[in-house]
Amino acid sequence: MKTATLKDISTNTLAGSAPHDRFPLARVLILILAGAFVGLMGDIRAEHVDAVRDHPIAWLPIIYSAFMTLACLAAFVFWNKIARLIMAACEQEIGA
Repeated sequence: MKTATLKDISTNTLAGSAPHDRFPLARVLILILAGAFVGLMGDIRAEHVDAVRDHPIAWLPIIYSAFMTLACLAAFVFWNKIARLIMAACEQEIGA
């Protein structure tokens, strides 16, 4: 069996793959989770205007939501073999 070299691999490999390969359920759920964090961040900011003005610690959930939104978006954009391996390792750890 011949292994492919980098020269053999087309740059359009992803364009020819099936949609379920490019967007597996876990990747879509991470994007939905990012949207939920954006909604949470907006809701906390809108509903707790007075608390945010009076108590600086009230910014902490907003900052956390922003950080988690960025983390989810980064995981969605940089979805690759390493991310899948990390998720598989976590799944094995939880299942054990």
